[in-house]
Amino acid sequence: MMPSHRIKQLLASLAVAGYLFITYLLIIHLQNPVLRAQKETLIFLSVISALYLIPVILFGITMGILSTMVLIFLIAVVLLIEAAVTGHLFYLIIPVICGAFVLMAFWGEKRKQSILLSYEVDMEKNVASKNEMELRLKERSEAVNSYFDRYSRFYNLRRVAEDFATTLTLGKLGDAIVERCLGFVRKGDHGLLYIFSEEGANLSLISSKALLEKEKPKSKQGDIFDMWVVKNRQHLVVPDISTDFRFNVGKESLEAVQGVMISPLLSQGRVIGVLRVNSKEKNTLNTDDLRLLDLISGLAASALANALLYQRTEQLAIRDSLTSLFVQRYFKQRLKEEHKRALLSHSTISLLMCDLDHFKTYNDRFGHGAGDLVLKGIADILFEKVGEDGIVSRYGGEEFSILLPNVPKAGAAELAEELRRAIESKEFLLRNEATHITASFGISTLPDDTLEQEELIRIADERLYAAKRQGRNRVCLNVS
Repeated sequence: MMPSHRIKQLLASLAVAGYLFITYLLIIHLQNPVLRAQKETLIFLSVISALYLIPVILFGITMGILSTMVLIFLIAVVLLIEAAVTGHLFYLIIPVICGAFVLMAFWGEKRKQSILLSYEVDMEKNVASKNEMELRLKERSEAVNSYFDRYSRFYNLRRVAEDFATTLTLGKLGDAIVERCLGFVRKGDHGLLYIFSEEGANLSLISSKALLEKEKPKSKQGDIFDMWVVKNRQHLVVPDISTDFRFNVGKESLEAVQGVMISPLLSQGRVIGVLRVNSKEKNTLNTDDLRLLDLISGLAASALANALLYQRTEQLAIRDSLTSLFVQRYFKQRLKEEHKRALLSHSTISLLMCDLDHFKTYNDRFGHGAGDLVLKGIADILFEKVGEDGIVSRYGGEEFSILLPNVPKAGAAELAEELRRAIESKEFLLRNEATHITASFGISTLPDDTLEQEELIRIADERLYAAKRQGRNRVCLNVS
């Protein structure tokens, strides 16, 4: 431990004082010839001279090598004078000893500096090695993190693909796509999925999800951004829609959306929809987010194409290809469900059976193409008049059935009469000739007529043929 500054000053002062005091004693004794001749005086002088080692040591500790060498020079001058006066050369041993001490101290200092320098070099090497190791560790850590990030992303994308592949219901698939999209693109505030219809050249909203549940999409048919993606068949990212010269956006839109990112859903070279992410903040969406959105869109497109194909197949299975009404199989399935519900809830079901009058003659006269046109026109009338209150199906040939849950017999009779008049007044232009056709109706009601499902159909069918026997173009409520 090195002495403090004040202690150094004190020791240096003592060394100087000691030097001066010893020199003073030597001068006093050397000035007296009588004392110089005494043997005891010579011993005393030798002892006093030896005490010079003390100031030298103190100076060496406090003042450094150069100051100590100056002190030794002054001591050597004094002792040379003493040796010349007394004639004894052994006094010169003291400067030699002091010089040796200084040399040893100088050598020790150099050795110390050399060792310190070696330590500093080794420390610098160690620091450089440490920094290099830290840099390599950081690079490896970043590489490992990047690897795990890619692996995690790949694993998550694989799970996303598996989730998409296991869902064929369009609504559920749409919700899954939007939810996964917001999970990957975390800078987005609102995700939307639109399906594109080539027939109507428009977009229809399938699913949307906002981080704030109270937010709802204002447009269910898309906007200029979505249609731009459909038209150009390429993705789009607009970090700040207020500064993009390609789009003229109103102030109302700017309040809700500041950034937009959209990717097209492509299947077999066709655009089947768009996947969109909105941001309420400017300049938050970037090309890195767009790459993630493209990955999700690529996986979603094939799953969505399968779901749309499944939906069309399902529609073909329950819809008549000519009239777009439900087929007889689906009608009976729904009748079974409504029959069970009506028995449990003690509610009413009415069934209408409708058959076109003299349709075979009409068909033979104008041809089967004309007959199909008439069937399609009658189906449109039935669907339009019944609406969502009932289930309209093509029962077979020119015969139709209408299931009316929670409708009593009087209400069914009123609706049947309205349908009959609408069919009778409908004009079909065939071969430049205005023609008309009529229809007969039979009605049965649960529980008024029966509690049995099959019996309900049989009674309505029986009353239908009763209406034909009574002259056609009428509604029959009972068999007389």
